[in-house]
Amino acid sequence: MKIFFTLLFFTLIVNVVAQTATNRNNEVSYGTTRYSQVKILKTYPNPAVSYIYFDFQRNYSAGLSLEIYNLPGKRVGLFSNLQTSTRIDLQNYYRGVYIYKLIDKNAKVLESGKFQVSK
Repeated sequence: MKIFFTLLFFTLIVNVVAQTATNRNNEVSYGTTRYSQVKILKTYPNPAVSYIYFDFQRNYSAGLSLEIYNLPGKRVGLFSNLQTSTRIDLQNYYRGVYIYKLIDKNAKVLESGKFQVSK
């Protein structure tokens, strides 16, 4: 029984140390700067009717682009030189779910997500 509790204790310690190491290494490099993997973009309203807004939570906007895909995988939008707050007109978008990708100048995906258009 003593061996069981000793093994359980060491297993818990190893898991805590591994989780701490994972949290420290959970960063994204952008140029020479490293950012922690927190949400970069805030999208609202979701679901959207006429417009959708993409707001940067921090000053990440330099040199990034935003690609929007429909569910079959066809790219339906490409937006470059994003501002801190970007508004996209959804007049030419059909009702449904869309996927977005935030991409840096080296074609690395920094963040992806989805939003819904309901008309």
